[in-house]
Amino acid sequence: MKGMRCTVLWFVLLLLAGCGTVPEAIGPEAESRWQARQVALNALQNWEFEGRIAIQREAEGWFAGLHWAQHGAAYQLKVTGPAGQGMARLDGDAAGVTLTRSDRTVYQAHTPEELLSTHLGWKVPVTGLHDWIRGLPGPSPATAQRLDAAGHLVQLHQDAWDIRFDRYVTVDTLELPGRVVLECPTLSVRIIVDRWYPPPRKASGS
Repeated sequence: MKGMRCTVLWFVLLLLAGCGTVPEAIGPEAESRWQARQVALNALQNWEFEGRIAIQREAEGWFAGLHWAQHGAAYQLKVTGPAGQGMARLDGDAAGVTLTRSDRTVYQAHTPEELLSTHLGWKVPVTGLHDWIRGLPGPSPATAQRLDAAGHLVQLHQDAWDIRFDRYVTVDTLELPGRVVLECPTLSVRIIVDRWYPPPRKASGS
């Protein structure tokens, strides 16, 4: 039911946006660039960034620093509160996931979503973000997708989430998202990337 509500909201927003503006025509050149980008981004299996995450659910809100390091199927996420307080670390691979809190208590589960929801109160789709943070759709079917004229993914609806890619930065020869917004009727998640490794040289997009 929640997924259906998200899908309905997504298409209502698209219809409302279409009433006031003329949709940008995406030609074969943009599609060709998008195909090439997907090949390059899927080949990126080792990456790392530092940034910030903000989560809003009705009247509740959380804000934290975020460090994500990915090495093949293995990943480590560190979240820190203001002035480095309240740190938690998430370590995962194909075998499972471990959450270590600042008081050194350790929890284990099969999915990162289960650990974050149970022990931090966060409903963050870490599994989907593995692809979305690189500017890619995940492996499950996407019901809506929009590119810009340069072949960047700018909007996506997948796994009951509306995902918006507001900004891209150039990192070596790749363009990676600098700001990603995920929304569902009951939750909003914003991730701002302050630094990809290696550091970006210039900004592109808006």
